[in-house]
Amino acid sequence: MVTLWYRSPELLFGTEQYATAVDTWSAGCILAELIHHQPLFPGQTEAAMVDMLVELLGTPSDLIWPGFSRLRLSSAFKLREQPYNNLKEKVWAGARERLYVCVHVFSCSRNLSAFCCARASLYIYMLRRKVCVCGGG
Repeated sequence: MVTLWYRSPELLFGTEQYATAVDTWSAGCILAELIHHQPLFPGQTEAAMVDMLVELLGTPSDLIWPGFSRLRLSSAFKLREQPYNNLKEKVWAGARERLYVCVHVFSCSRNLSAFCCARASLYIYMLRRKVCVCGGG
């Protein structure tokens, strides 16, 4: 089991399937901590963690997270209505934001792989430095 601060929404809501995308979520939390010099979700309890997730990403539902209502603990927490995803306000613009958004969506199965995030970051880096990214030299 992963430390509470880096635990993915799937684990908090009781998923019974563990995939590598859960680790990508944790890595994203650590990356955010390195960028901001403080934990992104410093909750002391699972309920506090869920509240922080809702504050940042909005209230989970089957609309934004297909299958959410089927998760074992989806009804175990009192979720306040928060319709907005506030992720962009918490993240700096540019490549950091793009990388951050790669790994932080509610459903870890929809996160980009570490390879795709690294490739996207390299692409952004090369564009900023006006390096040819088309393979033509």
